Amino acid sequence: MTTYEIVVITAGEWSALYVDGKLDRVGDSYLAEERIHELYEITDISEVDGARFVLPRGCHREDVPDTLDAARQMIAAGELKLAKAAEMREQAKAMLAEADRLEGKA
Repeated sequence: MTTYEIVVITAGEWSALYVDGKLDRVGDSYLAEERIHELYEITDISEVDGARFVLPRGCHREDVPDTLDAARQMIAAGELKLAKAAEMREQAKAMLAEADRLEGKA
């Protein structure tokens, strides 16, 4: 793995990113963060990708799994729960429609 000396100088929402002593990026702070991710080939697991299942109680070390495998298992379990909830909602919708039909509302 390639190693880099990374220095980020931040003032408010602006940052200058230096890689191995040379200016690499300057601008919004998120640009420096994105570049660091590129350099180290970091994979983000976003809210959309299931992060809400890994960080449900907070952002302290004791609140999250110790291993990536455990985090992935939490994400998979959370996705199964979402799928089951969606299935139950569809069943409930069908039952409500049938109840309306029986009552002559449909």
